[in-house]
Amino acid sequence: RQGAETRLEYLADWGVGPCTDCGAACFADGVCVKSRRVTELTALVNASDGLILGAPVYVWQVNALTHGFMDRYRIPGRASLARRPNGRPALAIAVAGGTGTGISGAIRSLLDFLCLWGYRSLTPIGATRYNLEEAVEEARQSGAEMALAAREPHPFDDLADLLTYYAGLRFVCQDHVDEMIWLAGLASKLGYFESDKVRRLFDEATRLKATDPAAAAQSAVHAFELARGEL
Repeated sequence: RQGAETRLEYLADWGVGPCTDCGAACFADGVCVKSRRVTELTALVNASDGLILGAPVYVWQVNALTHGFMDRYRIPGRASLARRPNGRPALAIAVAGGTGTGISGAIRSLLDFLCLWGYRSLTPIGATRYNLEEAVEEARQSGAEMALAAREPHPFDDLADLLTYYAGLRFVCQDHVDEMIWLAGLASKLGYFESDKVRRLFDEATRLKATDPAAAAQSAVHAFELARGEL
């Protein structure tokens, strides 16, 4: 709708497996000597003005296909933590089925990848059964924002600027207790089992998180299990 040209690729179609650390010069030239397809995928991504990377959550982390891509992707040039100028917009999306847990760890992994390569990530999106409609709408809005941002990359000033920016993004500083509180809050809004009690426990966990993490964890887990009808 913003006039951007988009291309959707499925990693399963590219046969991207794990990096074997073969010692070739891929960081310098972007060429994977083990796989022509990996080199082509890297070139395709690098020719774009922005990147949206979506992954399912498997056992509290992104799936192996996504890990394989992140292991083997390169931006050719000088290798250092203060990466060459990039600043292209990016968006990380993690989708968790089942219990909805594991979003924060998966998002952090995606953001670490984007941070390393100097992308300027938009606010990441975590989608579960408890917030699916909201997540889809947020993704639409982020897509429009990305289309506008892609017109002019915004590189970081230096490594400190890069790290500070990423430290402020959603989910980066969220531990598993924070995630449980977040999920309980989402579930209670949908009117899942005993939503009034879930809301009270959610508020209690939120209040206790900074002063009594153990008690906060108990309240958060209790709220989450009640919301899912597990108690």
